[in-house]
Amino acid sequence: MENVRPYYALLRIAPEATQAEIEEAYTRLVSYLGEKIAAGKQPPQEEFERLDAAFAVLRDPAQRAAYDQAPHETAPATTAAPPAAPPAAPPAAPPAAPPMPTAQTGDAAATPTELPFSFRGEGSEYFRIWIVNLLLSVITLGIYSAWAKVRREQYFHRNLMLDGAGFDYHGNPVAILKGRIVALLLFAAVSGSQHVSLTLYFCALAAGAFVFPWLIMRSMRFRAYNSSYRGLRFTFVGTYGGALKAYVGYGLLVLFTFGLGTPVWLRETHKYIINNLRYGHGEFHCELLAAEIFVFMFKAWLFAIAAVVIAIIGSTLLAVALPMLAVIASTASAFASVLIYIALLPYLRMALNNYIWSRTSLDDNDFFSNMQFKPYFGITLKNWLFTLLTLGLYWPWAKVKLTRYRASCTGLAMAGSLDSFLASASQQVGAFGDAATDVFDFDIAI
Repeated sequence: MENVRPYYALLRIAPEATQAEIEEAYTRLVSYLGEKIAAGKQPPQEEFERLDAAFAVLRDPAQRAAYDQAPHETAPATTAAPPAAPPAAPPAAPPAAPPMPTAQTGDAAATPTELPFSFRGEGSEYFRIWIVNLLLSVITLGIYSAWAKVRREQYFHRNLMLDGAGFDYHGNPVAILKGRIVALLLFAAVSGSQHVSLTLYFCALAAGAFVFPWLIMRSMRFRAYNSSYRGLRFTFVGTYGGALKAYVGYGLLVLFTFGLGTPVWLRETHKYIINNLRYGHGEFHCELLAAEIFVFMFKAWLFAIAAVVIAIIGSTLLAVALPMLAVIASTASAFASVLIYIALLPYLRMALNNYIWSRTSLDDNDFFSNMQFKPYFGITLKNWLFTLLTLGLYWPWAKVKLTRYRASCTGLAMAGSLDSFLASASQQVGAFGDAATDVFDFDIAI
């Protein structure tokens, strides 16, 4: 490619290459550099920068046209020779779509770039997966449920997009099946102990309180390690002691305070999960305040209690004034109470989700979530009604619609370039992976 402009030579494509061919070439070269990093052969940072610069120009029709018309000798100095040709064999997983280019100016670099999540799955697609999983799980008396989980997780991971690239799930069905057998045996042992001795049963429950945090820790490690984005896996470094303190220690606080300690328990359990999560060398961080969680929980319950009391008083007064409408009044009051309860849970989920994401960061990059109650409640109410009317068959569509809305309201505000962050994060993936492989032998699937 001696007579080909440097950017085309760098991507190993012809000048008449289509946009799809440009994106495929870029993805292939990024995957190749990732394989070199995993093999302990760290490429120079300049290779990533040259690759990003070439792709940023060629993927944009206007910039590409200007580049093609510019004098050949004015090509940027960053267009050095491309890295060695990648292996002919394609990667095991489908290549992710390339990321959006980031601004190169100093002012733009100082302004965080908002990268929203998106979900491209469809209810009809997931229905086919869901119904096959359900039927095979029933036929095999639950054994296939481990394979069903892998298919489900892969579908939702691969259709969850960030900056044009999807996530992936690598869980081993056999490992998941082993974990479920362990969980089933533990549950059977605790349940069976009550038929032997009441004392033995309470001892088993007490022992279970110490086993449960270990199951949480193992499940989080398995799930994190088997989740990846652009070929780089997540890791979870939480300890058993941390899980015991968060789930059992603060769980007892909830018990002894008759539920008033719930905001503290929510704060500690979410901090345990998020603050121990890693992406390459990048660290997640979440700073929550129990008082702020308590505020929106208190508002929700106060509104619900007040609305129920008003509905009961109103229906009672109406029934006294017009005895003929007593049945209608009682029915309306019951319906209003149920509707308020249905609205309460979505509100708490939405408020907690927004609050947690707004307090979460990955190194210097902040997440955000801006779900609104009206559309979220509308989707939730429709999902419940249609699922009931179809005897559960609408569930796949309900799951996809809710996931799509949550993804569309969530994003990552990047302080710099996502490609630069990924290149830097890849440098230490080997150390995390080598230290973790011996503990991911089964999944409890909590």
